[in-house]
Amino acid sequence: MLPSELLLYVFTFCDGETLLVCRETCTLYKRLIDHYDALVWAPCSQHDFQKGLRRRFWALDFPHPQLVDRILLRPLSTAAKESTHAPSRWQDLYRNQLAWQKGHCQARYVSPDASSLEQHDRPPSLVVGSLQEQHFFTSLAVTKGGAIVRSNPTYKSNANQQAMIRQMAHQWRYMEDTALHGIVCHYAHPSSPYIVTGGVDGTVSLWHEHDDCLNSWQAHRGRVLCVSMNDQVVISGGSDGMIRVWDLADRVQQRGSIDISSYLTGDWFQHGVGEMAVNGHLIVCAPDASGPVLIFSILTGSLVYELKTEPQEVAFSRLCLTPYYLLTKGELNDQNRDQVPVHPSNALQSHEKHVMTRITYSLSSTTEHDAAPGAGRLSPYQLARQFAATQQHQQQQHHATTFMPCINVWDLQTGQLAYRLVPPLDPTHALERPSAMSITDIQISPDSAHVFACVEVRTQTQRHYRLCCWDFSDNRRAMPSMVPIDPVAPHTATGAAWACIY
Repeated sequence: MLPSELLLYVFTFCDGETLLVCRETCTLYKRLIDHYDALVWAPCSQHDFQKGLRRRFWALDFPHPQLVDRILLRPLSTAAKESTHAPSRWQDLYRNQLAWQKGHCQARYVSPDASSLEQHDRPPSLVVGSLQEQHFFTSLAVTKGGAIVRSNPTYKSNANQQAMIRQMAHQWRYMEDTALHGIVCHYAHPSSPYIVTGGVDGTVSLWHEHDDCLNSWQAHRGRVLCVSMNDQVVISGGSDGMIRVWDLADRVQQRGSIDISSYLTGDWFQHGVGEMAVNGHLIVCAPDASGPVLIFSILTGSLVYELKTEPQEVAFSRLCLTPYYLLTKGELNDQNRDQVPVHPSNALQSHEKHVMTRITYSLSSTTEHDAAPGAGRLSPYQLARQFAATQQHQQQQHHATTFMPCINVWDLQTGQLAYRLVPPLDPTHALERPSAMSITDIQISPDSAHVFACVEVRTQTQRHYRLCCWDFSDNRRAMPSMVPIDPVAPHTATGAAWACIY
């Protein structure tokens, strides 16, 4: 048997598949590979996933376990108990990325907790869901301090000024817009203490979660539609079709601008930047109407990819970035069903089985209705009305059974659609007819182990909101607590949102 030092030296040159096989070979190999996690798996992760990905002006970076744990395992206060979750390892993150590469995941609906935010010792890591209050969308985000920041054009402080709300457990604090910019959107990240807001007058402002506004830029000719940031830059998109980039360090100099109208054809050139997602090297944006998703390099502003997405009933694509993939809202139908793989396969099979059951029931109901007593005595007008109603019912059944919401998974290495994720059949409302489903929000956990989506299930009488999860960790990462977020004005609110606490 070789010495442990020599074995470790050999392991540093192995790829991930080889290391996973070596772990099952003998107890010594497993102990060495697991104990010296950073020494063995760090070079393996960088070699397997980053080899050949370095472009001249952008790159895709493998996540670092310490950066992941700063979000997942941070305490709510210094007196909080230590987390029961084990720290993230390079091996765990490698397995997650390998599962993403192969599309190996499990899908299920998650039941929300009956507890409240103040009953948890840990802050939320993310917020998933879509809320509307007084007919306006409410933006929700989590800061580094564990606070949930929400903004809505209808929020007013006690001084009757428009304001954001910073919610820390049961404590609420108004962050007033004293400059009267009119906050219409905001962005925050659980690794940063800063909050970026966009105003109706085209102003972009930078806030600290514990202080007032730190700086403002006059960014756009029209209203600001979306904002984002990373640890280096602040980015905004406006109704004028421009993307503006500023350095976060000096808070003065504008790094550059991107005009998306030069990359759109037809009527798309008239629209602004409706959505945005950012990582360390790339800006992903979508117009505020149906159109392609554009990916730019932050460093140069050059176009990297133009992704052709399916036309949607609503413009929002719900952009979400993983280290190596981009998630957008999609639609699975008869034309694109065989275009790329669909995962998980058992979820698709459950939907197809439910479709056949509903079609059989629909045909039997139509036959019984046509054979009803007295049908032969109907007047021509009554027969025409009955025929029109039958045709409309069959069209609704066909649309409900051939269209299915999904998440498109785009490979950022190639710019191609890799596969689709479909939510499983909801057993709670499967027997209600007719029903339709749509995805209203998409979020991903910091370690890429879980993908969450808010699924709206519509029936003839009402709407239900369910939380769906795709698990890429093979149950290695425990499911978080999903705590419902109450709206400020419950009597005028629709939709649902949950805080995810690991």
